[in-house]
Amino acid sequence: MTDFLQAEGLIIDRIKAEIPDVGGRVYSATDLADVRTGVKTPSVYVLYQGFSVERQRAITCKAELGQSWVVVTVGRNVRSKDGKGTREQVGPVIHQIMKSLLGWKPGDGLSELEISQTPDAFYDDNGFGFFPVVFNTKLII
Repeated sequence: MTDFLQAEGLIIDRIKAEIPDVGGRVYSATDLADVRTGVKTPSVYVLYQGFSVERQRAITCKAELGQSWVVVTVGRNVRSKDGKGTREQVGPVIHQIMKSLLGWKPGDGLSELEISQTPDAFYDDNGFGFFPVVFNTKLII
């Protein structure tokens, strides 16, 4: 492995290939600013959250790092003011994302993805709902 953030592209490609309901609308953090400007929903954003040091050995100059990726499914249904329509739109997509990514090994040097503690979903004033799920992998440096 030579790219510390290689999991991002691999996760995006996996979601695009496995989940036709999003119609290829899977993006990285660089596209997040465009979420409210004409992006069709449901759409999915893969965001790097950070890493933790699991183990390290100074003698061998190696470290095992836990890396976190947030997969945010975005939905919008302005007809339903209570958010029910948005939840109905994204619920099946979130389920498919979990089935597709849980236990999947993104690439060489990365462990199988595991679901982690996840932030709460939230809604904005424009009717968008944001539903994050955190996945963790381990890598050796």
